[in-house]
Amino acid sequence: MKLFKNLDRNVVGFLIINAIHNLWFVEAIWYFYWARFASYTQIGFYFSILTLVWIFAEIPTGLFADKFGRKKATIIANILLLIGAIIDASALNIYWLVVASMIMNIGTAFVSGSLEALVYDSLKVKGTYNHCRKPRTVSARDECNQ
Repeated sequence: MKLFKNLDRNVVGFLIINAIHNLWFVEAIWYFYWARFASYTQIGFYFSILTLVWIFAEIPTGLFADKFGRKKATIIANILLLIGAIIDASALNIYWLVVASMIMNIGTAFVSGSLEALVYDSLKVKGTYNHCRKPRTVSARDECNQ
């Protein structure tokens, strides 16, 4: 496509991953799905634990991305998100849902900041990073306005 012709490969990957990630419309039915296996009180309790897992995974996954590379962290994140989604879709009880969600939250922690930083670094190497209005929030619009 002509739109993607002048874009860096990492930028195109960023756009595709963000598009797929933003199609995650499951949140609207999440509680109803979990309610098949647990009460709303249990669901709230498990989501609290899962949020803590995500928060505590942020620092080690960030260190991993800094030490071994943002691209590797992004690849690991997507693998974990895929594995978690497969386990989630085939869960037979609440415990498998919790395991799947833990895996997905660790995957989310891996991708948190790594993907945007990878794109920013790619643009910096290419010499076009000045086109980004805010380095922290590289958006598709910014990428396509090169």
